[in-house]
Amino acid sequence: MKLFTGFNLAVVVDVKTTGLDPQTDRIVSVVLIRANFVSLQENPSGMYARTWDVLINPQCRIPKKATSIHGITNKDVADEKTFSEIAQDIRDFIGYEPVIAHNVALYKRFLNAEFKRAGVKTLSRNKSFCTKQRFRESIHFRHLNSSLDNVVEVMGAERHKGEMPEAVKDASLTLQVAGLFYLIDNGFMMYRGNIRSSSKKIDHDNFDEAMNLPNETPTPEIKLSDETPTPEIKLSDETPTPEIKLSDETPTPEIKLSDETPTPEIKLSDETPSPEIKLPNESKSKATKFWIIIIVIALLLLYFG
Repeated sequence: MKLFTGFNLAVVVDVKTTGLDPQTDRIVSVVLIRANFVSLQENPSGMYARTWDVLINPQCRIPKKATSIHGITNKDVADEKTFSEIAQDIRDFIGYEPVIAHNVALYKRFLNAEFKRAGVKTLSRNKSFCTKQRFRESIHFRHLNSSLDNVVEVMGAERHKGEMPEAVKDASLTLQVAGLFYLIDNGFMMYRGNIRSSSKKIDHDNFDEAMNLPNETPTPEIKLSDETPTPEIKLSDETPTPEIKLSDETPTPEIKLSDETPTPEIKLSDETPSPEIKLPNESKSKATKFWIIIIVIALLLLYFG
């Protein structure tokens, strides 16, 4: 099921034709309502919209069967412009906004066929939302008749009083049904049987004033109240961003020999004289006797020699 989500602005379309075949039949009426759906979040009792409706000379006869459905006669369109003469104006009004209709696939096929014949860019890249399909696929409504009149009755949309062209009336009712689905699908309203008390009023006069949102307006979001600001991580003034810094009392370390630690040197102390060989007393006595004996022997040899 394609829900009515992911957009703020959209164009509701209603097309009346000479028949049901986009290749052989022609458009005789186009109604476009450019609506600001996001305004429903602020004011569920109404939305801002701008309407453009135009009759078109199809350059062929309108069958009586078709006239009996939409009420447009050959006389009504005899002096009107052809589709090719206003094709670019219609395309510019729609722009690149999503297209909404009750049976949007059929209406887009008719418009695209006319655009191609006029040499104008088609709606192939515009998103589509269908009130008829959304109604059919809903668990609440799938067993019910999905004609626009019945959907309006079930959904509780408000029918406009007074005379107006059938096409304009249908487009206006489609817009109200689309607005109800928009509120339900985006979580701003719960479905509880017939929701006639929540039907929408359309403010056609103040649309331009409310169009402060560009085409790139993001998808609606749930906003936190003023008392609950969006959380963010922020360091307070008393908590500066941490940094590594050496304090004045902690100078950069360096290798330095202190005055009390002179360069080491080898020095013989006065108390450590140069080593000498010293014979002990016992060894001295033996040496003396040895030399006495030698001297005695020498004297004897000289005497007897």
